[in-house]
Amino acid sequence: MKRGHIIAALAVLSVAAAVFLTLHLYRQGTREVLSRYQEQQSLLASHLAAQIEGFFESRARSLGNLSSLLSTEGKSKRIGSVIDYQARQIDRTYVKAVALYDARGRVIYSTNPSTTAAGDPVSELFSWARRNESRGGFFLRPAAQAGSPLVFLLATPVYRQTKTLKTSSEAEEFSGVVAYVLDVEKFLSRGLGSRQPKTGFNQIWLIDREGTLHFQPDRPDMVMRSARGKEAGCTSCHPSFNYLQEMLAKKEGVTEYQVRNEPRKIAGFAPISFGGLSWIVVVTAPADRLTAFLWRSLRDHLFLLFIMLAMLTAGSYLIIRQERMKTRAEEETRRWQELITVQEGERTRISRELHDELGQALTVMKLHVNYIKNRLDDQQTDLRKECEDAVEYTDQVIENVRRLSRDLSPTILEDFGLSAAIRSLTANFGKRHGITVTLDLPDLDSFIPRRSCTLAYRIVQEALTNAAKHAHARTISLTAAEEKGMICLFIADDGVGFDTDEAAARGPGEKGLGLATMKAHAELLGGSLSICSEAGKGCRIALSLPAAGDEGRGS
Repeated sequence: MKRGHIIAALAVLSVAAAVFLTLHLYRQGTREVLSRYQEQQSLLASHLAAQIEGFFESRARSLGNLSSLLSTEGKSKRIGSVIDYQARQIDRTYVKAVALYDARGRVIYSTNPSTTAAGDPVSELFSWARRNESRGGFFLRPAAQAGSPLVFLLATPVYRQTKTLKTSSEAEEFSGVVAYVLDVEKFLSRGLGSRQPKTGFNQIWLIDREGTLHFQPDRPDMVMRSARGKEAGCTSCHPSFNYLQEMLAKKEGVTEYQVRNEPRKIAGFAPISFGGLSWIVVVTAPADRLTAFLWRSLRDHLFLLFIMLAMLTAGSYLIIRQERMKTRAEEETRRWQELITVQEGERTRISRELHDELGQALTVMKLHVNYIKNRLDDQQTDLRKECEDAVEYTDQVIENVRRLSRDLSPTILEDFGLSAAIRSLTANFGKRHGITVTLDLPDLDSFIPRRSCTLAYRIVQEALTNAAKHAHARTISLTAAEEKGMICLFIADDGVGFDTDEAAARGPGEKGLGLATMKAHAELLGGSLSICSEAGKGCRIALSLPAAGDEGRGS
């Protein structure tokens, strides 16, 4: 019983330790996954920034080549052909227009006049282009086209070689600007595999160093507005703008932020610097999707632990129940053994009283009857005959008393062992009932422990009694053999037999105590008893007992 409770307690402690370890691993795994994911977001932002810079650099090289070609053409009419040829050579997917401006800022030629930049970007461009230090450099600014926040103007100065009249030497003078109108939004959309990356796990937005948003697909109303929270009503959505201050201060890294009524997000950010333009690209992802995945993993692990707990609880219950049943069986066996010990003791006492007291009284009575017979006259023949009959009957009673005494307590079993006791039993049984009994027995005392001999003898005794009283058998065979560590005794008769199924279906009062007692004795010995019988075909009883080892023989 205690062992079952100990096993149950250990099972509960094991499950508790497993739950604690799972929760600990969940918290540790959450921190590690979030850390790795933040690192991944930072790397993704850096990679995207490098892609955008690479896009500008490749277009700048193409634009530089075009500027060199135009510088040699002067004012020839071939300028339009040169620009058209160059436009056909570049990827027109991302270049919306190629334009040439003169020194006064007027458009000389454009491959797509409707998209050619004008206004503030051009004024700022020529203020930059006329400086000597801008020669060979590149100018990059948003083109400020309505509805297109990611259309950029990429330009470089064009210098034309001229000859001076005084020195007849060649010199270069500023003749204008050649520019590309670039569609960066389309480049980003194609690079990310979708038209606008506003759905999915990742989200991108661009911000300049002043805090002005230039690209944010999920909030187009915020484009070209300050994200520093200076505008009225910004605090209604943003509890804090610390994350933006961190981005502008660090320029590269990872942070977390949350907008009211929206999930918390992880943002990786990296700088973009090209042609005087200094922006920050931000890649965001909802943190709750990652934590939801971790929570589902925790939930699945807890579910498995619950199943384990249920299985351990059921197992512990079965173990405790088995221990209780085992304890009850041991107690029942002990009570049976005590009862059998008491019964055998009582049988021995009755046997001795029958043999000593009743046997002696019958012997004395026989002597008295003989004395009376000898004192009678020869003429009293009738009385002498009665005395002789009384003496003969007394002899029969004395023999029956001796038989009952032997059946109750076979002293030969204690003196000479089980094999001798069974041989004596079958010999007396055959004489008394007129039944032929054949024996094929090894030395049973070499296989059956001494403490088990009494019950084994009682089983054989009961089987013979049933064969004589109920089966009306004419012959009985008793054999024994050792098989796989078991000693098997077989008792077969040629009696009337019976239906075992019908006998098993009878109530306890109808079955009688003979067969039940035999089976109980066999179980007490750690063995089994089986009965095979059919009506008119006799009966065969098989008793299997565990064979004793060398240390158990004779004990």
